[in-house]
Amino acid sequence: ELFWEKGYAATSLDDLLAAMGIARSSFYSTFGSKQKVLWAALALYTDELVGRMRHAAAAEPTPRRALAAVLAGGALALDRKDPTAPTAWMRQDAAQSPRHRQA
Repeated sequence: ELFWEKGYAATSLDDLLAAMGIARSSFYSTFGSKQKVLWAALALYTDELVGRMRHAAAAEPTPRRALAAVLAGGALALDRKDPTAPTAWMRQDAAQSPRHRQA
């Protein structure tokens, strides 16, 4: 959630340690880096999203409606207005980058 709330660049190692409730040594032995935590978080989010899409598809009576439900679920997950979407931290970090501010 920290990456989604603060953005990747603004999330410090101390933020992650506090949120996880673990020591620095445990963090490094388990994850190795902040980037690896990000990838693990994205993998969890993706697994949850795929599960929701499968559930939505299974609830529909026809393949066409199942596909529509899956596509609608994917569109909602990438909705630029949704701060919990996995792209939210990317947009926030891009807006804070020096190159983006100069443009």
